[in-house]
Amino acid sequence: MEKFGYWDEAEPDPKKKFKNEVNTLSTTDPNHCLTIEESHEFIKKQVLLRASQGFKYLFTLDPFGAPWFKRYEVLSDGSWREVLD
Repeated sequence: MEKFGYWDEAEPDPKKKFKNEVNTLSTTDPNHCLTIEESHEFIKKQVLLRASQGFKYLFTLDPFGAPWFKRYEVLSDGSWREVLD
């Protein structure tokens, strides 16, 4: 497990310095070693499961743009449509 994220150097409170802090999966754990195709299939299944439970929107991080997140509507066929404000 590795720590990943981005932080604000100007933040005076050390507890609030990280703005997005996550632990990544272990690259040596055989349960987490997937091909890119397997990863995409796994993600698609998770999105469809969440959509079937009533979640309609998916937010993705865009650290190079403003706003920081892009919003997508998950359609009934599993495809995504970007929601532009």
